[in-house]
Order: sequence, then structure tokens, then C-alpha cells
Amino acid sequence: VYRDALPQLCDPALKGLLRVALLDAGADSGTLAEQENAGAAMLDRVLSDSWARWMLSPERVERRAELALTHCTELGVDQLILDYCFVDEARGERWVVDYKTSAPLEGQSQEQFMLAQLDHYAPQLTAYAKALGARFAEPVRCALYFPALGKHAQWSPGS
Repeated sequence: VYRDALPQLCDPALKGLLRVALLDAGADSGTLAEQENAGAAMLDRVLSDSWARWMLSPERVERRAELALTHCTELGVDQLILDYCFVDEARGERWVVDYKTSAPLEGQSQEQFMLAQLDHYAPQLTAYAKALGARFAEPVRCALYFPALGKHAQWSPGS
């Protein structure tokens, strides 16, 4: 369910949805409050990030969460679930954003971490870009989004 406007912070309605999602995922009741607090803090970082607010803008005409795609390749059929996909109407680009809840290891800079994540997930992002490119006319852009950091990293083939 999309809202007409994004909240500034994780409000009670979002916290309720977060609680339900955690319970549905099998969260341990002994640590549920801790997990809710961590999740709400991540949502606060996302809602404070200008890029995230841009991508999640309620003004987007075409956007989908958990978009299921079937894509035929020379090796067979790929069944894909895209975390979030939208069209940037101003630039005529279709975006796919994959959320990653991981964070840098101790001693690892955010930049090192995000570059390593882009490298690790390049095959997945390549599959997403090919699947969207085969279906839609717009150029496809890809990014990883890190709610724990409130930051994104853009990916392009060969990066």
C-alpha cells in the first residue's frame, strides 16, 4: 500500500507494519522489541535520505515493490523478484533498486563496503537489467540501497 505522502520519520503506522513483517518472518518474541527498534532506526535513516525520498516519491506514476519477472536466457528461465522498480519520468529511465540490510565490517569504510557489495551483486543486477531491458523501452539504471546506512550505490555494467 502506497501513501499519498512520505512521513518524515517512522510513524506508528509504519512501526505497526514493521512489527507484522517481523512476526511474519518468524521473529523471536524475546528479541522482537529490539528488532523493531533497529528496523525503525533503519526506516528513519531511509526517510532522512534525499535520494531515497526521490526514489520513493508518491508522485511516481509507475512503481512496484516485489516485482516478479520471468526472463528467458540462453541458459534457461530466470524467475526474478525485484525489490523495488520505478520510472524516473523526468529522465525517461527505469530503475531497479535492490535493498541490502548489511553494513560495513569493523574497520571497513562505507565506500569500501559499498564497492564490495556492488561487485558481489553485479551478476544479480545484470540479470535484473537484462530482464527489464527486454520488457521495457527505457534505459535501465540499477542501485543497491543500504537502509542501515541510509545510502545507495549506483551500479552500471563494468563498474
